[in-house]
Amino acid sequence: MNRMILNIFGIGGAMCAAAISSQAQALQGPLPSQPSEAAKAQAVQQLAPAAGSANSLQAEPGKLLYREDFKTGKTAIAPMSGTWEVTPRGYQGSNGVAALPVKAGNCVIAARITVVDTTGTDPRIGLAAHGFGRNDWNLLLRKGMFNLLEEWVRWRDFIPYDVRDGTTYCMKMRVQGRRVSGKVWLDGTPEPTAYQVSDVFVNQSRLQGLSLVSPLGKAVFHEVAVYDLPDQR
Repeated sequence: MNRMILNIFGIGGAMCAAAISSQAQALQGPLPSQPSEAAKAQAVQQLAPAAGSANSLQAEPGKLLYREDFKTGKTAIAPMSGTWEVTPRGYQGSNGVAALPVKAGNCVIAARITVVDTTGTDPRIGLAAHGFGRNDWNLLLRKGMFNLLEEWVRWRDFIPYDVRDGTTYCMKMRVQGRRVSGKVWLDGTPEPTAYQVSDVFVNQSRLQGLSLVSPLGKAVFHEVAVYDLPDQR
């Protein structure tokens, strides 16, 4: 299995800093059209969770590589841009990116996130995997949708999704070679069996990191975990 380096929540060096800075300015790419009300209603039916546990984040079958729930009142996850603070609720980020290095190959990244403020022009809250240059991969909650973005390349797969301030969501991002997939569900409801968005991205061989992101928005990250993805998956 090809090995990749995921610098989760913090990427050293000028090249990586430039990539993070570009994201904070606004992730680039032509915007997909906003979903209609009918499409949103249809998506609610399509996203009904499968039977299973209603606990927040369920563990993946692979080896646990990293986990943080911020209950100690401090974190090694370093702010790279915007404003970040460890609070009793979790790691609160406003209009920025935070990161920490960890090594992984194919993997699943899980997070539990409360959306605090999406009143900006185009707020984006979620996870972003960084490569060299500008080919960053993003899994994002946005106004009215759940979206994959290959930064500086194009917007990729998305579904209509009702994103509301004050609501807590669970999210998983699966990286298998160049294929990136994502799922999202309301905290306290069963996790959907299937990934809801999936696409093949340009390049995985030089992947350098993955970050918590909140450009043009505000969110609280309650829990983050990274699991090694077994080859058979």
